[in-house]
Amino acid sequence: MIRASKENQAEILNFIPSMRANMPEWQIITAKIAKGNKPEQEVMMEKFLEIYKKKEGIIFPVQDYKIVIVLRLGSIDNYAVLKNQLQDKIPEHNCRVIARKMSTLGLKQIQIDLTERGKDKKDSLYEKREKRGKNVFLICDDDVSVRQNLKKLLSPSGRVHEVDTGAKVCEAYQEYNPDIVLIEVHMPEQNGLSIVNDIIDMDADAFIIMISADSRKENVLRAISSGSIGFLSKPIKSEKLIEFQSQCITIN
Repeated sequence: MIRASKENQAEILNFIPSMRANMPEWQIITAKIAKGNKPEQEVMMEKFLEIYKKKEGIIFPVQDYKIVIVLRLGSIDNYAVLKNQLQDKIPEHNCRVIARKMSTLGLKQIQIDLTERGKDKKDSLYEKREKRGKNVFLICDDDVSVRQNLKKLLSPSGRVHEVDTGAKVCEAYQEYNPDIVLIEVHMPEQNGLSIVNDIIDMDADAFIIMISADSRKENVLRAISSGSIGFLSKPIKSEKLIEFQSQCITIN
């Protein structure tokens, strides 16, 4: 594992061809901490370097709220297990870990992050959520009764928006920039799992929860590997939803 710096940038960029040629063997792990907590970010960097010191990969901070690890672990069947194993190794730290498979657009974003670190950039969607001060939720489900129930549960915590087809989700996401988006797996017009990929491609920090009465193991695993935070089975229990809300860093 190599820590990216200005001094070794050329060496770091040499990893890119290997990532592109062996994409199924590479993973993207992100750890998010409370924004502005530089001491904690540095502690976490050292911790991850120790955990993965014998692995091929790169680690680097993104601004002051996120750590990105690009890691070659070979083929992974269950990203939920990978995420849980890593979080078990850092129980004393207050951060949220997401593990997902490498993708072409994910690789492109990594190249951008590596080459533009330290440059002034416009606020990301994540940073805009942090500055907003108001919680926003987006419910994506074609069942009106499910949307009504979720809206009832979420309204006390913030503003709630709804869409009823998969084709509307990405446009609504860009318009409302929700802190949390809940997406039904089997959406009309576009499958919920493919929507997750589209959202992650435009906002790698998205907090996505998949929902469905179809809680087969393969659906849960595909949702996690795409980049969603977790999976809620219908009928949705309020305590489970509250548990996920408590994990979202931008929720006030």
